[in-house]
Amino acid sequence: MLQSEGFEEKEKKNLVCRLNKSMYGLKQASRCWYKRFDSFIICLGYNRLNAYPCVYFKRSGDNNFVILPLYVDDMLVAEPNKVHIEELKAKLAREFEMKDLGSTNNILGMQIHRDRSNRKIWLSQKNYLKKILSRFNMQDCKPIYTPLSINFKLSSSMSPNSKEERMEMSQVSYASVVGSLMFAMICTRPDIAQAVGVVSRYMANPGKEHWNTVKRILRYIKGTLNNLLCYGRSNLLINGYVDSDYAGDLDKSKSTTGYVFKVTGGVMLLEELGHNQEHVSLFCNSQSVLHLARNPTFHSRTKHIRVQYHFIREKVKEWTIDMQKIHTKDNIADFMTKAINVDKFTWCRSSYGLSENCDFALFDSRLPQQFKAFSAAWKAACDHPGNSTFYIPEGIFMVGPFTFHGPCYNDLSPNVEIKGTLLAPIRITAFKSLHWIAFKNQKGLTVTGGTETGKVNGQGEAEAWQQYSCLKAARCKKLITSMFFIIVSYASISNITLLNSNGFHLGLHESTDINIYNVNIIAPEDSPNTDGIHVSHSSNISIFSSIIGVGDDCVSVGAGRNNISIYDVRCGPGNGISLGKYKTETDVVGISVRNCTINGTENGIRMKSWSGGRAINAYNMTFEDILMINVSNP
Repeated sequence: MLQSEGFEEKEKKNLVCRLNKSMYGLKQASRCWYKRFDSFIICLGYNRLNAYPCVYFKRSGDNNFVILPLYVDDMLVAEPNKVHIEELKAKLAREFEMKDLGSTNNILGMQIHRDRSNRKIWLSQKNYLKKILSRFNMQDCKPIYTPLSINFKLSSSMSPNSKEERMEMSQVSYASVVGSLMFAMICTRPDIAQAVGVVSRYMANPGKEHWNTVKRILRYIKGTLNNLLCYGRSNLLINGYVDSDYAGDLDKSKSTTGYVFKVTGGVMLLEELGHNQEHVSLFCNSQSVLHLARNPTFHSRTKHIRVQYHFIREKVKEWTIDMQKIHTKDNIADFMTKAINVDKFTWCRSSYGLSENCDFALFDSRLPQQFKAFSAAWKAACDHPGNSTFYIPEGIFMVGPFTFHGPCYNDLSPNVEIKGTLLAPIRITAFKSLHWIAFKNQKGLTVTGGTETGKVNGQGEAEAWQQYSCLKAARCKKLITSMFFIIVSYASISNITLLNSNGFHLGLHESTDINIYNVNIIAPEDSPNTDGIHVSHSSNISIFSSIIGVGDDCVSVGAGRNNISIYDVRCGPGNGISLGKYKTETDVVGISVRNCTINGTENGIRMKSWSGGRAINAYNMTFEDILMINVSNP
């Protein structure tokens, strides 16, 4: 190294120092440290995994393994027997200066959540991703639910051609954003792999369209911050899925190949760790590929395939790999190669083990226990003679259909405070009625949440939106309302986020004197029948200071309503504000819509009626100070 400033020898300024020991921060320091650690751990009887040289393992006497992954100077230790772990930590402490941080909750920017009773583990990078959004001023962006639009195409023709355009794009942190996203993609977010792969092609000379695509990926990240990668108890069976997008690159006609290997429910060498599987099933949706893999003489032109690609034939012949045909709709590697619609994308993502919860199977074993806990807590709060609060702490809770029944003690309802995220069952068959969470016979009720917490997620994308019968509302079997208020009076609903409902997000029926404010309602614009707020047979309802962007009506007002006030509400996407619909309508009196913004909707404000129906009265309606932007039918 160069002589340090202030310590140069006058007669030997042209000489450099020879290091007798590596120093922190030098290029070779990490290599020197690895060689030092590797020699010590090997002396303890540990072996390196062939596939991952930084993962060490040692078989213990009871046929278990101690596993130690190393990342520079951060390490984890895993073993069923804590005695073996303590022994290893003691030996390491005698050899190196080290700090024992206890049970691991965070490593390399990944949060680790455990459910030991059900033997499940979640990996999340929510905090890291929030920092990325803040760093690139996208923390307040509007969330979306796919990283790329289905008709998306990029090419180098979109790159800057003039010096001025290049100067303008040089001010954009394109490479930094893509690099930051790559780290998340490698660790816990395989759902953005294809999108990041596409935008990374243009890092040398990005244009405005390339940058807009990167920002769309960030908007997708904003909408899926709570997604976790889950590994759960299941058969220890490895299966692979492969797909390709032939000549999808518009510039060089190159193809994209995507593959996924799953074990214990999540995306992930196990033979060295004692798991022997006769063969790995590899699912592919191309019949031609299957023929080529099984039959070397399938076509004379196959001799032009590079020798390295004949490796798969050898493994098929050895019965190490069993290649099987799978239908395109069942191939979870599909979204690794191309942009697909939101329904297929959501299904692929959950099949990877990526979800806002780990319970994407048909049944969740915790539902009965949580139902009992909800029932007991609500009964205690409802029967309490004084003021009481039904409190849902931060965390993720799977909640089956539940009704907060009243009236409560002295006809005074408790406060309901939601700080966590409530997740609905993903199967429509779990609902016996047309609502998920209901409040019935309540007076003086307050339902509130937090600024970044307090979420009610109907998970409609998992099954409800995919039903062919729901593509048209009249044919839909079940439209499940996420939060339903029936016979409720003198209540307020505020500071909560409702998203991805099976049907209506929030419904009011036979209720009076309700204030709804600071509510955020979100669903993809192509989600069917996902009205934001629906009001029927109710009076003295105020909806204000809220943001509603859904797949259908922002606010829909049904039969028999009086004195409905809607102001300072931002709508879009969706269908704007809608009054009336059914043949059995009753009188409509006192509707006020003021100071609202309707942006990017199909319809603005509409009143619907039936010809030949019975006569009804509609009067005392006010519409003023309404801003409409990009509305097809104002």
